[in-house]
Amino acid sequence: MLAFCLFIRFIYNHLGDGPMWSYDGVFGTICTSKDVNAHLLFLSNWYPSNCMPWLWYTAVDFQLYLASPIILILLWRCSRFALATSISLVIASVVYMIVIYASYSLPTNIFADVLNEKSLESASTSFRLIYASPFARCAPFIIGILTGWNVFVRIENPPSVWTCTFLKVLVALLFYFAIFAPSCEQGLLSYVHAVLHRPVWSVALAILVWLCENGLAQEISYALSSRHFLLLTRLSFGVFLAHEPILLFFIWTSRQPHSPHSLAYFAAMTITTFVLSLLISLLIAILIEIPILSMEKKLFKTANQRLEDNVPEPQEEYTPLRQYYHYNEGNLATKELSFYEKTTSWLRAPEFERTMHGSREPTVMECASSFSMDSLVFCKTAEHLDEWSREESLAEKFEKKAEESLLKQKPLDIEQWERSLYSSC
Repeated sequence: MLAFCLFIRFIYNHLGDGPMWSYDGVFGTICTSKDVNAHLLFLSNWYPSNCMPWLWYTAVDFQLYLASPIILILLWRCSRFALATSISLVIASVVYMIVIYASYSLPTNIFADVLNEKSLESASTSFRLIYASPFARCAPFIIGILTGWNVFVRIENPPSVWTCTFLKVLVALLFYFAIFAPSCEQGLLSYVHAVLHRPVWSVALAILVWLCENGLAQEISYALSSRHFLLLTRLSFGVFLAHEPILLFFIWTSRQPHSPHSLAYFAAMTITTFVLSLLISLLIAILIEIPILSMEKKLFKTANQRLEDNVPEPQEEYTPLRQYYHYNEGNLATKELSFYEKTTSWLRAPEFERTMHGSREPTVMECASSFSMDSLVFCKTAEHLDEWSREESLAEKFEKKAEESLLKQKPLDIEQWERSLYSSC
């Protein structure tokens, strides 16, 4: 945003020429430091000017995003209260539109007033109070937040086929009202459309998104989630920034006035502007966006790595036997374990217990029922059913060479090892 504002402020006005071009700036490029500061602070919708007036959208978008955590926190804490509050805000936005239209007698089509010199003042008022006002634009934003929350929560019982069909028909009707109703003449219907077309459009999109996310409109979901749109979505903000300067350059550098005479003229102008905007947006992404995003990712990655280094890792159960095998197989710098530690690990291993489970004769786990820290065990044998005797550790009764030779076998002959332990006990 900063680079774009500086480009328009100091460079753009020196790129063109022609009888209608002005090096002091044309409509949309007459910028002062005050205007640039308003754009950088995202307040340009409250202070309209001839400096990049199309950036009002970024200001409104930022202001609504700044207020969105309030609704999200309410949804997290108390979803019912948040839902009631959100619906109340949407209704308040509609009431605000009705009051503004009734108080200022504004026309419903701001673009028609822009083309009429006698109505420029009312067009400016309409732009400031309705077209670029966050109070008039908040309804679609709130409906979008509620849609995202509902999709996140999901549904357990999918609706019936008739309900899905009704919702699809309703979406088509709402889209028709939002798109084609502006063609109506001045009258009550035009004011109804001017007040309701944004909430109606957003409700239609919300229902469509809900159907797609729950697998009830798979064809539309497949088309909208296609990977072919991925590049366009990543270049969309650059296209938004670049399209208006390209149009202004075409119009004000022309050697003769433009006189639109057919739909083909508008189609050709639209396609040309769109393609050039894509190319410039790609250049902006390569020179500005991608380097900044890469630096940001690297900085956050470094910060996260430092945080992870400060957090102690969970200690996994690392038995002496595993240390022994890591030492022998991976050549790790781990000290070699004593044969007592190896024997203790095997007796405590769950694999050994599962293997010995269900044996009819006294097993090693019955014989060496518990190991003490001073290398002594309680030993229970067939001759001592009611008594416990304290004897020396079983590990101390083995020959080191015989025990290590058994540990190195893969897989280990557990039955042979058990017989050795049992006989020793």
